[in-house]
Parts: sequence; C-alpha cells; structure tokens
Amino acid sequence: MAIHGPTLPRLSRLEMIAHAVAAGDREACGLVGYDRHGSVARVYCLSNVHADPDKFLLDPAEHFATIQAAEAKGWAIGAVFHSHPFGPPYPSPTDLTAPLDPHWISFIVSPTSDGWQVTAFSIRDGGCTELGVGEKTTQSLP
Repeated sequence: MAIHGPTLPRLSRLEMIAHAVAAGDREACGLVGYDRHGSVARVYCLSNVHADPDKFLLDPAEHFATIQAAEAKGWAIGAVFHSHPFGPPYPSPTDLTAPLDPHWISFIVSPTSDGWQVTAFSIRDGGCTELGVGEKTTQSLP
C-alpha cells in the first residue's frame, strides 16, 4: 500500500488536535490507519503510558488492538502522531531516535500563536524531513 503523502482530512486533523488539548500538559499520542488506496481511513487516539509527560509511549495493549482492528478492515497503520504541548512543532532529539517504523509518517501536533497545527515528518536514521504543515486550525473545537 502506498500512502498518499502527509495529507490529512480536516476531521482527522481535528481529532488529533482534540486529543492533544484533552491531554493538557502531557504528550498525546496515537496511530493513523490507511485504507487499501493509501488514504487516511481513521485516526486512533491512544493512551500515553510514559511516566515522563514530555515523552510518549503508546499503551501496548491499545497499540496491538489498534493494529488488529485496522487489519480486520483491510487497512494498515502507516503513521504515528503525538503532541508537543509547549512546542516546538518539530521532532525532538528523543523523537529522532525513537524506534518507529521508518516508512511511517510522523505527525506532530503543536500549538501556535493563533491555534494548532499538525506537521508531517519522515524520520529516518536519526534525521527528519518535513513533509508539510497541515492547515492551521484556529476555530473553537467541538
């Protein structure tokens, strides 16, 4: 399955942002499922079980259940997301060395002076390439 770049539907972006807002000072995290055509099918908001609020670790049971649920629909997990509650909207040194699938897109959700943004990165071999910034969301969340 080829993923169609870092494009996120507006609703998916809002789900990520709402999860980040709900997490407050802790990093929020989750996975993104893609359909067989490589388009975003669903955002899965998961629990962060890391003791440090400035880091994230997907809850292992939720992670496994998410993979099973996606595969049952014929989808594949192709991206991870997490928030940086206090910025910056770029991968941290910890993000750059995290043991993530190098083929996945990494989305970072971060506040800006006028709302929130979701930025996509490709993280490989300790480096990153910005794939794009999604449309900033400045309106109130539902």
